[in-house]
Amino acid sequence: MALAAWSARQSAWSLGPEEVVVLALGAALLVMSAVLSDLFRDVRRWLSDRGQRAHRASAVLIALVTSITASYGVSQHWPLWFWVNAIAWTVLGWWFFDRWVEREVLARERLARKRRDMSRLLDKVAACLEQDYPGTLPSVNLMVPTSHDTLEVHSCTDDMLWSGMAGTAWRKGVGCVGRLWQANGDIACAILRGSESHADYGLTGREAMLHKDVTCVLSVAVRYGVGEEQELLGFLNVHSASPEAPGQWIVVREVEGEAVADVAPQMKDFLIQTVMWIAKELGSQ
Repeated sequence: MALAAWSARQSAWSLGPEEVVVLALGAALLVMSAVLSDLFRDVRRWLSDRGQRAHRASAVLIALVTSITASYGVSQHWPLWFWVNAIAWTVLGWWFFDRWVEREVLARERLARKRRDMSRLLDKVAACLEQDYPGTLPSVNLMVPTSHDTLEVHSCTDDMLWSGMAGTAWRKGVGCVGRLWQANGDIACAILRGSESHADYGLTGREAMLHKDVTCVLSVAVRYGVGEEQELLGFLNVHSASPEAPGQWIVVREVEGEAVADVAPQMKDFLIQTVMWIAKELGSQ
C-alpha cells in the first residue's frame, strides 16, 4: 500500500491504469501479509512434522514475493525484459526450494519408515529368543553411530520404546556396547550384578538409573561389505532384567585360571544370523 501511495504521488495523484494495478496489488499484498504468521509457523514446525506443511508454506512464500515484485515493478515502470527476468528467477527459486523441501521430507519419511519396520522385526527377534530361552524376557535394540564417539538407538522393541532407554546416547568405551566399539570387536557380553558391576562399565547418572535392573547384555557389531569397503553400520544389543538370562545366554570358562564369560554357542549362532540380515537391510538404505 505504501508503494501504491508513493506511485500515485509520483504521478501527481492521477488515477490511471497503472495506479489501479498498483492499488490492487497493494491490497493483495495487505491480504497476503495476514497469512505471514501462518507461514512462519509452518516453517518453524517443519522439522517436527517432517516438512508436510512446508509445501504450503513455499506456495504462500512465492505468492508473497510475486506480489511485492509486481507492486514494486509497476511503481518503477520496469521494462518487459526485466519483468520476465524477475518472474523467471522468482519461480526458479521457488522450484528449487520446493524440491529441496520434498527431498528432505522424503528422506525423513524413509528414515521413519525404516525405524518402524526394523522395530517390528526386532520384536520378532525378541519373541524368538523368549521362545528358545523361556523366562529371559529379552529386549532388543539397534544402535548406530551419530559421531565418532556417540551411538544412539535407531530402532528397538516395544518394551523399550516407551522408556527412556530408547533415547539414551552411548559414548565410546561406556557400557558393553561402548567397550565393544572401542575395541573394534565383533561380539561381547556382560553379566551385571548391582551398581558395582554397572560402575565397572562406566555407567553413571541417568545411564546407571535407566539400566539399574539389567542383569545381562549381549552386543554384536553390524558390518557391511568386504575389504576396504567394509563399513561399521551399528550394533545389535540384547539385554534383560531377568535373573534367568545370564545362565541361559552366557557360558563361563576357565582361561589361565580366570573365569571368562562368553556368549553361549547357540545364542551366538542366532545373533550372527540376525546381524547378517540386519546388515543387508541397513546396507541397502
